[in-house]
Amino acid sequence: NGRVKYSFENVFDKPRTPSPSFHRLSPRVGVSYPITDGSVLHFNYGHFYQLPPLDRMFELGYFRPQYIVECQRAYDLGLPTEGLRSCPAGLTHAISQGGDPERVVALSLDDLKPEKTVAFEVGIAQQFGDVGVLDVTGFYKDIFDQVLPRVGLFDRIVSLPTGTFVSNFSGDYGDARGFEVNFRTLFSRHVTFDLNYSFSRTVEGRATPGRVNYDTTGTPTFIYDDEASQRLATEKTFSRPHIVRANLFLRYPTAGRRWYDRALGGTSLSVLGRYVSGRVFTYLGPDDPPSTVDNQRFPAIHQLDLRLEKQFTLGTHALALYSNVTNLFDTKNLRSFGDAVFDPEATADFVEDGTVSTVDAFGYDISAQTYFPPRRVLFGVRYDFR
Repeated sequence: NGRVKYSFENVFDKPRTPSPSFHRLSPRVGVSYPITDGSVLHFNYGHFYQLPPLDRMFELGYFRPQYIVECQRAYDLGLPTEGLRSCPAGLTHAISQGGDPERVVALSLDDLKPEKTVAFEVGIAQQFGDVGVLDVTGFYKDIFDQVLPRVGLFDRIVSLPTGTFVSNFSGDYGDARGFEVNFRTLFSRHVTFDLNYSFSRTVEGRATPGRVNYDTTGTPTFIYDDEASQRLATEKTFSRPHIVRANLFLRYPTAGRRWYDRALGGTSLSVLGRYVSGRVFTYLGPDDPPSTVDNQRFPAIHQLDLRLEKQFTLGTHALALYSNVTNLFDTKNLRSFGDAVFDPEATADFVEDGTVSTVDAFGYDISAQTYFPPRRVLFGVRYDFR
């Protein structure tokens, strides 16, 4: 009413009730059974829980219009208030006006449930003598009670007779499925080769309403998404169908008395190559049906990293000099195609013409967010003692 400032004391004087408790069981079982002297069958199953993101559990967004900020500043500093909107004489606090009042714009109204994942995994490991070990594993994860982020400014609106605000809801879902193949050599401690391939797909979907309307009696009406594409499960931004990692590790043998044996003793080299499918996104062309989702994908990421180390032994102490080189060939891997939030043509330019914008809508350089980091060379020293 323009006479009392907001304060924590006013908030704590209001009646409060404790939040409900959530009780969950988290059973887990793991079995590893040797089929032969070189084969092992393994199986895992479990229920896992975690808190929703804290910024969604306790979100509170409060909006003060500019005219209130200017008026309150004048009151607090003892400045003249003539000509300032909503600054009546004799008051110490600005008054909200209809149409654009001081208000809450974001509030986590509901008690969000723990997010649940049911995970299943089965695989077999086979050793081939002293040559290597092959491990093949398949997995599936079913995800419940997710709290997906809002899409846009007017998503997940709670409408009351006294006003509206945006909120967060529990009940969205997702799943992840795929398999992984890993091979590791055993024939030498000086030469080691690891090869890993994984195929997976992780999706999410909304089962919660986009708007909740409360009438004067407190009865809610749930309004769900109308567009077909918004009701379909889509791939997560971190979902990558194909990931290939190959690592070669070489260690120079320490035996030998020749000069180059002494010079190269304690030297090791590690080379890591990676191939990762690009993330997916949706682009609706003029002829695409409204239910189209995940019909475009970024170019794949491929990179080679290197680590070189030389160790010097000093009795029971050791000194190591090393260098890490990431993105050895300075490959330009695409992270984004531009500023899609403020540039409505960024997606169309990339899909139709292959154009990648390195400046945003205001002309600022955004190349650091458009491409992954270039080649980097790091040097270091490590000292070990007992």
